[in-house]
Amino acid sequence: MDLVAIDGMYLMEHGRMTTLLALIEKLPRRAVSDDPRLQLSCSWASGALQRGDKARAALEAARDALGRSALPEGEIEALRIEMDVPKRQSS
Repeated sequence: MDLVAIDGMYLMEHGRMTTLLALIEKLPRRAVSDDPRLQLSCSWASGALQRGDKARAALEAARDALGRSALPEGEIEALRIEMDVPKRQSS
């Protein structure tokens, strides 16, 4: 699970959004819902595939998961900044 969470953006950068989403789909639902990194990867991949509703839902789930995350503070702050990118792009 950590491998997908950590390397998910690598797949995105190489145009493998469908592969990324398929890998995340195979993980336990609870683990995915509790991991803001996985939810954010889902959001980016869904957005790139023009699945706006799924992208927004995953972004909201990522924000929720971040609030209860035990990740290091530096990583939490980096994720918060990344989660704000869609807000800045739509302004």
